[in-house]
Amino acid sequence: MENKKYTYYGNQFKARVALAALKGTPLSELSEEHEVSEQEIKSWVKRLEDRAELIFLEEEEERSFPDTVDSEIRDYAALLRTTLEATPNGILVVDLDMNIIAYNNYCLKMWQVPEHVAAIGKLDKVMEYILPQLKYPEKYKEDFKSIYENPEAENRKILEFKDGRVFQRHSIPFLQSGEIKGRVTSFADITDFKQAQDKLERFSNLLNSITTNVNEGILRSTPEKGLIFVNDAFVRMFGYDSKKEVLQIKPEQFYADQKHRWELVEILKQKGKIRNEEVLFKRKDGSTFYGLENCTISKEGDQIYIDAVINDINERKITEEALRESEEKYRTILENIEDGYFETDLEGNFTFVNPAVSKILGYSESELLGMNNREYMDDENAKKVFSTFNEVFRNGVPQKGFDWMLQKSDGSKIYVEASFNLRRDAEGEPIGFRGIVRDITNRKEREEKIKDSLREKEVLLGEIHHRVKNNLAVISGLLYLQAEKTELEAGRNLLQQSQGRINSMALIHELLYENQNFSGIDPGKYIEQLINHISSNLNVRDKDIAISVQTADLQLDMNNAIPCALLINELLTNAYKYAFTGRDEGRISVTIYREEGYNHIEVKDDGVGIPDSYIRGEGEEGLGMSLVRILTQQLKGTLSIENDNGTQFRISFPAERDME
Repeated sequence: MENKKYTYYGNQFKARVALAALKGTPLSELSEEHEVSEQEIKSWVKRLEDRAELIFLEEEEERSFPDTVDSEIRDYAALLRTTLEATPNGILVVDLDMNIIAYNNYCLKMWQVPEHVAAIGKLDKVMEYILPQLKYPEKYKEDFKSIYENPEAENRKILEFKDGRVFQRHSIPFLQSGEIKGRVTSFADITDFKQAQDKLERFSNLLNSITTNVNEGILRSTPEKGLIFVNDAFVRMFGYDSKKEVLQIKPEQFYADQKHRWELVEILKQKGKIRNEEVLFKRKDGSTFYGLENCTISKEGDQIYIDAVINDINERKITEEALRESEEKYRTILENIEDGYFETDLEGNFTFVNPAVSKILGYSESELLGMNNREYMDDENAKKVFSTFNEVFRNGVPQKGFDWMLQKSDGSKIYVEASFNLRRDAEGEPIGFRGIVRDITNRKEREEKIKDSLREKEVLLGEIHHRVKNNLAVISGLLYLQAEKTELEAGRNLLQQSQGRINSMALIHELLYENQNFSGIDPGKYIEQLINHISSNLNVRDKDIAISVQTADLQLDMNNAIPCALLINELLTNAYKYAFTGRDEGRISVTIYREEGYNHIEVKDDGVGIPDSYIRGEGEEGLGMSLVRILTQQLKGTLSIENDNGTQFRISFPAERDME
C-alpha cells in the first residue's frame, strides 16, 4: 500500500508508526499497511523509547503536523519538552559536528548565554560566553577536546568558576539506532553543596588538628561503655603507648583517688558542667600529677556522653610553689635591707614601701601608702623629681644615682640617692615606678666638707702659682738688668737665653693661675703666648716670619708641661735666631698631636737648615741643643732631626700620664 502523505514528514511518520506499535498494533499489520519491514519498525520503536526523536522536535515542526497525525504524538513530544524544562539541571545536546541540537532554558541561565546566541546552533559561539567565566578555561578546552576524541566514553567533571560557583558536568553519548550521534550533557549547580562540603571538610580538619596538636588531653566517655575517644595528648599525658591501650581502661583508674571521679559525675548530673576542677591524676607508671579538668554532660538520643578536657598544670603548681617561696624570700630581704624599696603609681603615690622607707622618712607604712611625693619634698625638688620620672616614663630607660632632698615627718631635711625604673603590667603597659632609695645625708655632709677643703687648697695653690710666677718674673727682671749692663755680647746673649727660659716657665704658672686648673695646661694657648714673648725678646718684629700652630684637643699634666714648655722655647728661639740668617721672611710650624699612645711635638722651619753633624750628634753642641736632648730624656721620649727644605725637630714621648 502506497503511503505518500507521510513521506514528506519523515520523523513524524516514523514516530507515529512506532507509537502505534507501542500501543499494541502487530508489527506485521503495520509493515503491510506502510510497506516497511518489521525490523525497521523495531528500530523506530527503540528510538521512541529512548526519546531520542521526540525530544528534538521543534515547535514549528510540531505545528506543521497535518491534522491526520495522531494528536498523541504531539502530546507526547510536548510532555518530553516539559520534562526537559522541568529538570533541575541544565541540559545541552550537541552532535559530533559541534552543532547544538537541543538545550533547556535553565542551561542558558546557568551559563549566562543569551537566547539568540544559543539559537544559532553553533557550540563555538556559546563557548565564547562559557570560557571567560571559568577559573581554568584552558583545562576545560583540553577536557572538552578529549570528550569528542572518545565519544563513547562517559565523563564526569567538576567545573570551577571565577565568581566562586561550582558545576558538576555529566556527559554521555547520544545514540540513535545504536550509533553515536553526539553528546548529551547535564550541568548541576553544586555551589551550595560544594561550599557546605568544603566548610565541613575545613571544620573536620580543624577539629582533627585541634585534637591532634593541642597539649590538653581530650576524652569522651559514656557511663556504660567508659572511654570511647581520647586524643594523642591524653595518651602522652598519662604515659601510655597507644589509644587502644587507653580505651581499655576504666575512666576512674586515671584518678589518684577513684572516688573523685564519681563525685565529679554526680556534680555533672546536677549542674551539667564543671569548670577548672583541680584534680590529682595518676599515670600508667603510678606517678601522679595535677591537672585542671573541664567537662560537660550531654545527651544524644538515648545515649549520655561525658566530654572532658584535661590541662596538665603540674609544672604550674611547681612554679607557683617556687614563686611563693621566692616571694617569701623577697619579702624577707625587703624587710631587712637598710636601703628603702618603693613602688608608686604613675601619679607618684606610694603603693608599696618596705620598712626602710618608713625609717628614712619617719612615717609609718600605713601613712606612706597613698602619699604623693609632693607631701615630703619642697616645690623645687618636686619639679626635679617630676621631670626625671617623666623622662623615664617617656623613654623607658632606668634612672640611676639620682639625688634629691626630702623632708621627714619631723620637718628635718635629708638627702637621698635613688635608682628607679618603669613598672609595666602583663600587656607591657606602664602602671607606675619602682626603685631603691638610700639616705646619703651623712655622705653629703662629708662631701661638702671635702669641697670646702678643696676650695681652700685651690685658693692656696693658686696663690703659690701666682707667687712662683712673680718670683720668676723678678729673676727674669734681674737677668734683663744684668744683660743690659753686660758689655760682652756673648755674655749678654747667655743672660737673655736664660731670661727666655725663665719666662717660659713663668708663663706656665701664669696660665695655671688664670685658668684655675692646676692639673694641666692647653699647649695651644701656651704656644701662642710663648711666641709673643720670644718675638718680643729677640727683637725680630722687623722680619716677616709666619707662625702656624696646630694642636690636638689634649692637655699636658704638670709633670710634662714644664719640660715641653722648655723644649718648645729652645726650638722656637733657635729657629728665630738662626733659621733665617740673611732672609727677611720665613715660616715656622708647630704641631702637637697624639697617636697610638704617644704625644708628638714637631717644630719645623723652611730656613737654611743645620749642619749634618748636629743630626748625627757629632761635634760640640751648644747649651740649647744639650737642653733639648736632656729634656727629651726626662720625658722618656725620642728626638729625631731632619734637613728637608729647612729643619724639622720631632719629639715623641709616652702619653700615659697626660690628661685626656
